[in-house]
Amino acid sequence: MVASPPILLCRVQGISILYRRYIFSVTTGVVPVAEDGRPLWPQILSVDGRSHKQAREIRERVAEEKFLRETCNLPVSGGSSLCSILWIRENQPEIWNATRHDLTWNRDILALAEIPKFKLPPLMQSYHRVGRILP
Repeated sequence: MVASPPILLCRVQGISILYRRYIFSVTTGVVPVAEDGRPLWPQILSVDGRSHKQAREIRERVAEEKFLRETCNLPVSGGSSLCSILWIRENQPEIWNATRHDLTWNRDILALAEIPKFKLPPLMQSYHRVGRILP
């Protein structure tokens, strides 16, 4: 995770959960982040429909039954970080190549999607502190 200096609470305008290589906001969305924590691309929000092709392809490759059995979810355009990540890989290869990270996710799904683990953020419990805000 990227350490942040303390921030005055009166200056906070919004909160996102920041991971070292990706930022996942409160709503489903993805922002690829460089090794040094700089955003590499604007956030792809859950209302974004650009990854319909990737959603269809990964659902065909993995099979809906496997997704439902192992993740209790189906990949949909915008509403699934997997589809947005696949879109970035296919359409923005220089951004994809600049993104690195460790992760423990469903290894079978990642293998079928051909996404290396090091490209994705670590999973954290919601009660883990990732930064500080000062009053």
